[in-house]
Amino acid sequence: MTNSIRSAIRTAVSRERRMAASLIRLHFHDCLVQGCDGSILMDDTPSISGEKFARNNNNFVRGFQVIDNAKAQVERICPGLVSCADIVAVAACDASVAVIIISFNTFTYLCLVAIELFVIQEHIQ
Repeated sequence: MTNSIRSAIRTAVSRERRMAASLIRLHFHDCLVQGCDGSILMDDTPSISGEKFARNNNNFVRGFQVIDNAKAQVERICPGLVSCADIVAVAACDASVAVIIISFNTFTYLCLVAIELFVIQEHIQ
């Protein structure tokens, strides 16, 4: 189950690195008012105004589609078992790890290139 969430998050973050920060912010806004309850994902209904498009969240919070994709993957594996609040929390955690892994891999690659250039330069001199 966590692998499904992790896969959805890493795919989204690899497409757009800013999505990591967006998912962390989404989790923050979910937890800010009445605790981490997944209410940030609520759409408007005829009788209730949802939080997703509330004035304080509209145009400031992103990543809903990523959470929806992760939720759909989890629902295929274990329907009705994992709450949206859990997915938002795991997504925020995985997003922070994903951006570190992407950064580390880029940093490692650049270090290897620098070492290779240094070795080539040493041979030339």
